[in-house]
Amino acid sequence: MSENGARATRVESLDRTTWQSRQVHADHIVLSASPIETVCLLWTSKSDQHPDGVGNNADPFTRVMFRKFFHESMSIGAAIRESGGEIVGADPSSSVLNAWEQVWEMSNVVVADASAFPRSGVAGTTLTVMAHAKRVCRHLARGSNSAKA
Repeated sequence: MSENGARATRVESLDRTTWQSRQVHADHIVLSASPIETVCLLWTSKSDQHPDGVGNNADPFTRVMFRKFFHESMSIGAAIRESGGEIVGADPSSSVLNAWEQVWEMSNVVVADASAFPRSGVAGTTLTVMAHAKRVCRHLARGSNSAKA
């Protein structure tokens, strides 16, 4: 659970053809775009409560590493086995996500893609992403909104 009880209430999108803004309200928001897009979405989700974007409260070193990952990934054209950027950890000062892949500061925002992984290894991440997504969705379906199992 987020320390301050903050919760996301909606997602806003922009139609690339008409430039019309659309808002969707939800109890939980699950991001599963790709590591680069998920990092970008969280960084650009700025508000008065989150002036640096949601999930960007980690220590300065961690934020620098996330930005380094992002810029390197973009410069190589989004590698096939991209991962990282929103790392899972036990401490909100050194990670973005808790054990249930919830953003520390906003527990109803869940990341279910390879951005939660520190690295991809030698194989693709697709099956692991699917397993993680199933795990976190079961957790949400049980009605749990905390990092406790």
